[in-house]
Amino acid sequence: MSEERNTMQVRPFEKIANDLRWAGAIEDGVYVLRVGPHVYTLRTVGVGSDGDGEYALVEPYDEPFDNGLWLRVEAETDEWSPAKPTCCRVSLQRANQIYVDPNAVLRQMKIDPSSVNVLGMPPFQDVFSILFYWGGRPTEWISSGPGAPDVPVPVH
Repeated sequence: MSEERNTMQVRPFEKIANDLRWAGAIEDGVYVLRVGPHVYTLRTVGVGSDGDGEYALVEPYDEPFDNGLWLRVEAETDEWSPAKPTCCRVSLQRANQIYVDPNAVLRQMKIDPSSVNVLGMPPFQDVFSILFYWGGRPTEWISSGPGAPDVPVPVH
């Protein structure tokens, strides 16, 4: 991780998980993520190499696609080692069709949202998610099931 910018390392890899082929590669100076038949080109701010091999540097961002999908690259602090550099989660998310902002409902009912504990549905659900641990190594692969994503996704 680079301290001058909020960048995170992602490294090339290949893995079969959740009945899908997951792969990441650096191609022409950009990081390309493949999940099953789908291809996503991440906004890459730099590439380099060290004793562990090649890596790409990415920054957090959200990018909307058609049909309610979002590509999200976000920084996550390691809950077990908060002093260590930030992890990077890359996910494709679908806007939740039945999302209702619980705070807005409470305000309509003239209830202060900070005065109650409310559980609600999140506004997005993951179609897939991959976590790159500090140093850029992928450590977690999550998908909504075999063949996910189950909706047409643009090649990006």
